[in-house]
Amino acid sequence: EDDPGRVTVSGPRVVIMGKPGVGRTTIGSMLAHRLGNVFISKIDILREAMEQGTGMGQDVEECLRSGGVVPENLISHLMKTKLQGDKVAFHGYVLDDFPSFQRDMESLVEWERQPTYVVDLHLSDTELGHRRSGIRLDPLTNAIHTRFAWLEDRPPGIQSADLLPHDVRD
Repeated sequence: EDDPGRVTVSGPRVVIMGKPGVGRTTIGSMLAHRLGNVFISKIDILREAMEQGTGMGQDVEECLRSGGVVPENLISHLMKTKLQGDKVAFHGYVLDDFPSFQRDMESLVEWERQPTYVVDLHLSDTELGHRRSGIRLDPLTNAIHTRFAWLEDRPPGIQSADLLPHDVRD
């Protein structure tokens, strides 16, 4: 019997994994946009926590301002809180770069909203080096642009907006 106050999961729940530069964020945000899922990344979770000014957000900001690393248990707690929201429950999620440690991966079995798919992206080290060397940071907006966003000779049919994660997020 369904609980009328409980939101049921209707969308797929996807975890995207892979080395930096393999395309997790780009592919994950495009996938979330096309599926109607909520795209969730560690960076977004940390940014939201700081903007909300909660105790945990202040802890995150203090860690970052001091040049430290945000403790993984804090990130894990923020992530679990985000995954318990009604929007995520209804639409499903695409999760980028989490879990990043074996213990977090093992904790997936304990999640109320376990992933229905785990995608592990791979590229050769040569291609990863090529991709990473082509990333540019806009000094005014701090937006990260892939090489296709700023190169004149990008492949036919590829538009800058197709490759920039922030262009496809809600």
